[in-house]
Amino acid sequence: MLHGSLLIAASLVGYMAYVSIQPTLPTCVNWDATTLTNLQTARQPVRLVGSPTSTHWNTSHWTLAHVVSRLPASVSMQYAPSSVFRHYDPNMELAPRFPPTSQTTTVVREDVLALLDATGDGSYYLNDELHRLAPDLVPDVPLAGLVGPAAASSVMVKLWLGGPHVVANLHYDATHNLFHQVVGSKRFLLFPPSAHASLYLFSRLHPSHRQSQLDLTRPRSELVKAFPAFDDVEEMLLDITLAPGESLYLPPFWFHCVLTTTPSVSVNLWTDAEEVGFLANALADPVPYLANLEASGVVHDLNSHLGHLQLFVRLVLSRCVLDTQTALQQLVANQDRYLPRVHVTCGVLTSPMIAEATLQPYVDALVAASFDRMGDDSAKTLLVLSYVEALLAQFMAPTVVGNFLAQCVAPE
Repeated sequence: MLHGSLLIAASLVGYMAYVSIQPTLPTCVNWDATTLTNLQTARQPVRLVGSPTSTHWNTSHWTLAHVVSRLPASVSMQYAPSSVFRHYDPNMELAPRFPPTSQTTTVVREDVLALLDATGDGSYYLNDELHRLAPDLVPDVPLAGLVGPAAASSVMVKLWLGGPHVVANLHYDATHNLFHQVVGSKRFLLFPPSAHASLYLFSRLHPSHRQSQLDLTRPRSELVKAFPAFDDVEEMLLDITLAPGESLYLPPFWFHCVLTTTPSVSVNLWTDAEEVGFLANALADPVPYLANLEASGVVHDLNSHLGHLQLFVRLVLSRCVLDTQTALQQLVANQDRYLPRVHVTCGVLTSPMIAEATLQPYVDALVAASFDRMGDDSAKTLLVLSYVEALLAQFMAPTVVGNFLAQCVAPE
């Protein structure tokens, strides 16, 4: 029997040998004043050659030992017995119900190198913004030519250090990502945003929001048996390995699983996608009708509140999602894997037509300021579902939001 990192390596070989992989990505070989804008407009993964990450960053002399020597006297490291790390946000509404699968431990700097070099069961990694984790190294990573004026307020430069066989679970980020590999190699398994419906995402309310429930270290036969829709998108997979000194542009909302086989050092630069600001517009006043309808007495009890809430959500979704029924069925089916189905109370409107006419102007204004400004349909779907879950969690327990969507907003 294989254990720990050996099991991960073996299962990945078996899985990856089966699927159909597109082995190459487009390569950008010339960088000029228009390149960054062109990349961010096209939103396709691109291998970068001759970009400022290679020509202006002074990271070629970095070694693992050199970087570790610049860390603070003690640091927080993540440890996962399975070597698979899934992002965990303790501030999400369902966090009390689902504890993290990795552990955080404080380590003195003198012990970091040994832990990153360890080849036993499980793996360690650490990451933080470069200016916090290794401020002495900030001058080696100038940002000139890599950040557009509109993104200057959201820029984040992160330093990543990981041991052998670290796996970053399949997920998406709402950021433009310029990723530079410094020490060791990293393998990226990529799926486009359009694959989202078959990647079994956790709920917006789950502490692993934006993460897939798929564990790509499992054999392909197990994955498809447990997650049959994954079979529909395997052919979309892109597979790229970055060697030391190589860079990648990874667009927002592209799903990626990242794997290492040796100790690794990476630096990446994140800037928010424009959709982040548009979503913030919607969340700034997520139920814009409520104050006026309460003041006029239209919303006056639980039934009238729930009735208008479910209709408002239905109208927003019908404006933004091509097939609302299917999208909500998929969302709830994904939640069924970790939350039970329960009966919830729905509202009953005395005059649905009048209620719709009352709510429609609020829907039109909200959607025009937010979701209608999103150019990518898949990103729009992901974010409007996120908005809807966040909205409903303000008025009901997070464990029943999916049930409310299934039973009240879009009943079968």
